[in-house]
Amino acid sequence: MYDLVVRTSVVHVSDLEFIDEWARASVTVMPASSGFMEVPVSNVIRLSITLKLPLAFFWSVERLSCNDPASSETDSAAQQASIWQRLGSTLGRFKALKKLDLWLDHNETQYWAVVNERSTLDPLLAQLNRRCDLEVTITLPMLHPRFENDERHYIEEKITPNVRVHRVLRQKRHAVTNATGDIRIVKENDFPFMYEAYEQYDMSLAEIVSREREEWREGRDMEKVSSGFNLLTGKLAMR
Repeated sequence: MYDLVVRTSVVHVSDLEFIDEWARASVTVMPASSGFMEVPVSNVIRLSITLKLPLAFFWSVERLSCNDPASSETDSAAQQASIWQRLGSTLGRFKALKKLDLWLDHNETQYWAVVNERSTLDPLLAQLNRRCDLEVTITLPMLHPRFENDERHYIEEKITPNVRVHRVLRQKRHAVTNATGDIRIVKENDFPFMYEAYEQYDMSLAEIVSREREEWREGRDMEKVSSGFNLLTGKLAMR
């Protein structure tokens, strides 16, 4: 039954270690926690990988891409970064793979733009580029116009004929744990900052992004504008 599923459906994975273990389980005899682990990865046609990882992971990947071993081998972020670095060769075992959907984000409140997309993805894409029959869609959060940088980020949507980047809204509310272990929900905006304001005018996301980018180009700090707008609407809601 599992074999039929991987041949006819999209296989969704949200754990980096699982992909690595699954690929190894397909070529070696090892204990498996479920029957699914025994299914040959070579039969998977469409794979969707969704990863929301700590910022430390992305920084570890960036250090490793610069041949900087300044991290402990026992550090979980460094261990995940090592697994990520061999993801290209791991996916090489997915012989039937025709479509790969990769969704990435970090799980902290900082802007997405602090992540070096190129150091994270270029090595992987270089390995996948050898497979001309593989279509790759990478879903990433929107980039803050003030901090986007062509040396660190993918500015264009199409990277190669077979690889494209799709940008989505980043979540605004985050669960933050303080020193005493208490969890509170904090709201942190990311680009486009005026999404909630413009949305009431029935503007599409593409229109909102285009308009706010124009505002940034004209020198307006839309982050400050949105803070003032949110403060005003908050006061009006309290009346």
